[in-house]
Amino acid sequence: MIIALLVIKIVGTLGEGRLKLPVGNGTPAICLGERHGLILASDGSLWSWGSDFLGWPVLGLGSNKMQSTCLRRVDTSTNWASISVESSRNLAIKSDGSLWTWGETVDTPIVMPRPAYMPVPAAPGDDWKQAAVGGVQFVAIKKDGTLWAWGHNWAGSVGIPWTNGSAVPIQVGSATNWTKIWAGLLETVGMQSDGSLWYWGENPNPTYAQGTNQVFAPMRINEDTSWVDVGFGVNTVFAIKSDGTLWTWGRNADAYTGATDPAQETNADRNEFRLAKFLVLRGWLVDYRADKKGRLALAHGRIGRQAQRPAPAL
Repeated sequence: MIIALLVIKIVGTLGEGRLKLPVGNGTPAICLGERHGLILASDGSLWSWGSDFLGWPVLGLGSNKMQSTCLRRVDTSTNWASISVESSRNLAIKSDGSLWTWGETVDTPIVMPRPAYMPVPAAPGDDWKQAAVGGVQFVAIKKDGTLWAWGHNWAGSVGIPWTNGSAVPIQVGSATNWTKIWAGLLETVGMQSDGSLWYWGENPNPTYAQGTNQVFAPMRINEDTSWVDVGFGVNTVFAIKSDGTLWTWGRNADAYTGATDPAQETNADRNEFRLAKFLVLRGWLVDYRADKKGRLALAHGRIGRQAQRPAPAL
């Protein structure tokens, strides 16, 4: 049930109490953290609002701007191309292929994180194609199709075979056909060019105690090759297929599938939700759409119960 609807327009001039952002030829985007949000305007400029998270400067506005109830511009660049947000950090790519971060920097058992008050280079190189930031991990795909990750790896979400993680990007496996990447709190999901979906990180199987038998290398979800998009809940992964159906798996997936025996529900069945694109925040399913004219529509509502493999969400 949709319990709220917010429509934000990002074009034109000021009027009717709505803020209008610059217009260009790009596609606008929005990303939401726990206490802040980012908007990529169609002209390539970047905007933020909200407040810091536990002292981490996620707004990217400098050391004297830790909260803002209004949208404010993040630096003067007009070549931002993609954005990813987590509670305490952000990751973004510019059109020149460079990768940037701000908020809480990389954290490993060996390297302590530092605050980045404005965007700073996240990794060397100018060949980054797509990137995502999670609760403890940074993941990114290069233009040659290779997959790279860094950060804390105690849950396996970096995708390397040791728990200490890495403070610098390290290649995950040897595949050169990665096309999309998503990062959750302790989970990472990637897609390859054949449409297959791969998972690593916190063990989604509820028959194991949480924090044990972590998945330290990409593991294929199933044989399907029609996956389109992915989002995360608490210990839950949601994925959409090209036919518009929504699927879920994980320790808390039974909250959405209605499973009476969560530990045994491992078969993928079709569900009735049909969404164009979604993300999941703190147990809420958020549906959003944006077009090249800058119009952005945002809606959210709680849906509804554990599945190790994709199963239908009610």
